[in-house]
Amino acid sequence: MTHCIMTEYRRNFVKGGSYFFTVALADRRQRLLVDHIDALRGAFAELKLYILLPLMLL
Repeated sequence: MTHCIMTEYRRNFVKGGSYFFTVALADRRQRLLVDHIDALRGAFAELKLYILLPLMLL
């Protein structure tokens, strides 16, 4: 089994900034993300509640 090392990108921290990222599978021939896109969207929607709601309450 090979281990992937994440690239250490420089990050610009700007209050209220937005971020873009790509989700991909190690085996790009797999259709997991396409076949279950609604589950991925639901997971991100739930995650936003944990991140944004506390910030809005400040």
